[in-house]
Amino acid sequence: MFNELLLSDDQSKISLFEYLLNQNDTTFKLSNLEVDLNISRFKLRSDIESINADLESIKQPTLFEITSGWLYPSDRLSHQILQALLTIYFKRSSYYPLIIETLFSKDDFVPLKKMQENYNWTNVAYSRNKKTLLNLINKNSTAGDYGSYRILLFNILFYFNEQLVLPIDMIKTFSKIQYTFNPNNDLNKTHQISLMLSITYYEVNNHSHFIKAEECWLTSSSKTIELGSEFSKEEDCYFTQFLMTENLFPLNEFSYTQFQDRSKFEYIYMLTYDEISPLLLENNEPSLVKKILLIISEMIFIAQYAHDFPETIHLLVPKTYFNEIYPSLTHALVSLFNMFKNEKLVGKNDDRLFLLICAQLVSSDLNLENIDPVSICVDFTGGYAINEWIRCQITNFVGLNLRLKNITAESADIYLGDFAQSNLKTEQIIWTKPPTPKDWYQFGQAIVQIKRKKLSTQKTNNTSKIKPFD
Repeated sequence: MFNELLLSDDQSKISLFEYLLNQNDTTFKLSNLEVDLNISRFKLRSDIESINADLESIKQPTLFEITSGWLYPSDRLSHQILQALLTIYFKRSSYYPLIIETLFSKDDFVPLKKMQENYNWTNVAYSRNKKTLLNLINKNSTAGDYGSYRILLFNILFYFNEQLVLPIDMIKTFSKIQYTFNPNNDLNKTHQISLMLSITYYEVNNHSHFIKAEECWLTSSSKTIELGSEFSKEEDCYFTQFLMTENLFPLNEFSYTQFQDRSKFEYIYMLTYDEISPLLLENNEPSLVKKILLIISEMIFIAQYAHDFPETIHLLVPKTYFNEIYPSLTHALVSLFNMFKNEKLVGKNDDRLFLLICAQLVSSDLNLENIDPVSICVDFTGGYAINEWIRCQITNFVGLNLRLKNITAESADIYLGDFAQSNLKTEQIIWTKPPTPKDWYQFGQAIVQIKRKKLSTQKTNNTSKIKPFD
């Protein structure tokens, strides 16, 4: 569909691969392929050798072998390999940087100067590639519709890399946000879709990578406010963009621009760090919890505009993975939000404060090693081999923060073995037979219960670590 964006040699290789993939034969005579594909023997051999080399570059075994005028494809010939080749070829085409830069451009199309600075493009190369891409856009999207062709650009990325999957919760969130700010669904009046799609692309493609200021055209609060006022009389639109980015603006700098009641803002800011600071890291390593906090922030955002703040609190404590695995952090957040309610700090006109604090939490790193750890003593009578095998299985419980090394029965939160210890007060799980899926489920539930029990007995450190405003 979008193969015309590839280099001509790569287009030829994709055509060859697609042809072979759609045939039922297991061997092919080269002379027949030359006729069917209208290609010379030299070009055919060159494409086959090049495909093999391309696969080797991504540590994949070669697919084709030529012997006595016959082509023998491997039984690994598949759509997955085709997709891998499409990804390789697209990323080395000139349209890959052009599309990425356009998605992040505040203009309808990335300017020549940007491509010259970042990729050493000439005026001729820019004009030629821009013309081809615009022709493709005009054929496949609504003419003049900013949002429509941004969606098309994202679909092009999808076509060349199937792994870029738009999460269903992102789709739902975007739909609600879009309706809130633009009930007429007039995409000509909003740049939100560009930002949402760009962020999704980077988050999914780079996993824990988050958008930085230099990667986005929203580089100052003044630009964001200006953009917000363009799309919404109440100037609330920019909160979507701020909430969906990490560390785009320093929180205190943003507050100077937006909040006249500085004392109230500082008070909320201090409350936040009193509750959250014991869980934060000093460095800036990305973490899984940041993404979960981002989702929580989206939930709060939507609930606020639905005028349903109490329901927001209810949404934060469902029986979910996050609440079970990090109960201390969930408790800290819920406690914080309840303080806001009790102090009447979050009212009809103060939702901006609340959203900013949530966004600040998203941009902060959490000390996962100290959040709700559970120590486990593995002690089976079968000896080292069986104990090591069980420990290896337990380490597959990613994100649970389980400690297994140098744990004695007396110091453990959970004792796991094949004989009960009558004098042991620790929680005991006894497996007299090889563990079944039901046993592993019960093991997981025991971990959850231990975490909750430890949470109920731990003392909260209320010492604030945050420095005062300058």
